[in-house]
Amino acid sequence: MSALGFTLIWISIDQRVWWVAVALIVMNIGYAFSQTSITESVSSTLSEDRIGIGMGIFSLGMFIAQAVGTAVAAKLLDDSLLTLPLHPFVDRQEQLSYANLTLLMILVVLCSTFMYYLFSRRRKTLNKSSKATKGDMSYGN
Repeated sequence: MSALGFTLIWISIDQRVWWVAVALIVMNIGYAFSQTSITESVSSTLSEDRIGIGMGIFSLGMFIAQAVGTAVAAKLLDDSLLTLPLHPFVDRQEQLSYANLTLLMILVVLCSTFMYYLFSRRRKTLNKSSKATKGDMSYGN
């Protein structure tokens, strides 16, 4: 849903304020869902005696990533590094940086989603194979 929200924002660069507000609502709902599922994935990965430390490190990493991401986005907008005409409906030069930054965020969200899916699937496969190996060992004893 975050990618959908960013896509709606990217489409609505020249639209009315209420359209951008709807896109932001969709994006923030998607962010809330993804934050909850990532937190659950981290806590379920850790052993019971390390959940507190692991969640603390996870939260610290999230705070640092949010701060660094905001600083990088501000630097990209400030230096006008994103002024390539990639958006078909944007005519003014001032809007190109914002439109291209939103497109970059769409790509980041899609790549992150793909990596999360890939690694969570790999973890499930490893868990199944380790359970099968433990089951084989218990029958041999």
